[in-house]
Amino acid sequence: MGACYSKGLNESRLLRKVFQAHATPGGGITSKGLMTLCAQVNDFPMESELANAMVTSHGKVGSNGEDGVISFDDFVTMLFTSEAAQFHVEKLEVLEKAEDLTQPLSHYFINSSHNTYLKGAQFASLGGAASLEQYATVVQHGCRCVELDCYNGDPDSKEPNEPLIYHISESLTGGALKVADVFSAIKRALPKGHLPLVLNCENHMEKKSLDRFVSLAKSTFGSSLLNFNDMKAKSATGTLPSPEQLRGKVLLRLKPKEDPGLEKITAFRNSKLKHIQNGKQEPYESISLSAPKLKKLVKVTEVMESERRSEVSSSSKSSDESSDDELDFDDVVGAYRYTSKYVTRAYPKATNVLSENFDPLRAWELGVELAALNWQTPGLAMDLNNALFLRNRGVGFVLKPKWMRLRGGGPPPGP
Repeated sequence: MGACYSKGLNESRLLRKVFQAHATPGGGITSKGLMTLCAQVNDFPMESELANAMVTSHGKVGSNGEDGVISFDDFVTMLFTSEAAQFHVEKLEVLEKAEDLTQPLSHYFINSSHNTYLKGAQFASLGGAASLEQYATVVQHGCRCVELDCYNGDPDSKEPNEPLIYHISESLTGGALKVADVFSAIKRALPKGHLPLVLNCENHMEKKSLDRFVSLAKSTFGSSLLNFNDMKAKSATGTLPSPEQLRGKVLLRLKPKEDPGLEKITAFRNSKLKHIQNGKQEPYESISLSAPKLKKLVKVTEVMESERRSEVSSSSKSSDESSDDELDFDDVVGAYRYTSKYVTRAYPKATNVLSENFDPLRAWELGVELAALNWQTPGLAMDLNNALFLRNRGVGFVLKPKWMRLRGGGPPPGP
């Protein structure tokens, strides 16, 4: 079953189709249905004993002699867990196979965390709290993009210029972490010879705290820090350097706000979507979109594609930010053209106060590299994330499908 993802089952719409084709009228899959599905979708059969065991383990066992069934949610969870790779010993080779790491950084999905500093909900009143251990935990488990929301130091403390990390809605009441402590925890957690780590920072700091932030970054990470001029020197014209070229490096992603000191250590300048529209974006500029606005990327890049062909129409300039409608893959060629060159980040909407996640498949199907999830929240989204990043020996980088990497390419034919 682990091969399902590599065979194109990389969007929830298709997964549901596959499920429904083998489900009973009641909406679940029995062990017999599971065996049939496995034989048709994969290239190996499933023994009846294993099918029965999986239904018993992941589904609901029937009463009065009825067969047990697996619901759609249980089915997806089962597919995207490491346990599924054990269905056939040979499939473990998929996880252990080392992938090519010499392509531009924008050709990879990168294991990413949102609100890394939080443990639980966004509010202390709902059980949330700032946690230094979260940084070490996610980095040790292969995360290669962590988030730091950085603010000025506490003016009433003995260290008023010591930059802090906390959630904006909590201010200092929900607990705060020192940037110095977070940097140290991250450095200790990084394995020797690691692939590049992205520090995604929200910069809310003023001059004195900002100067201290720069000093801490330099003293902690030293020559591992790269700026965009360093990145340019490592890459071919118009492309980003590869993960292999950036091995052992730490890449700061934020808005420098024209601060000379910060510019010298910033690898990715966090920019706005309008930079796409005016054509001024450079490879080292990177945009962020909340999950509900992912479709906006499709709309804007549609306009770019139309302009490129000199076929702009007023209807193509509309902006539908709804994420509930299914994306038409015939209309996302522009998105692939864009994400094959620029690193893009998607994150949960701000109103998810309980740290709920979005479906990362919605980001990955557009080629978005950084689908930042709340690692502190278990569930289907993290199951999918964990499953994807089991690949390539769990190093945190997974090569995108070829058709997402070819500029001007498009998705393969549908089923």
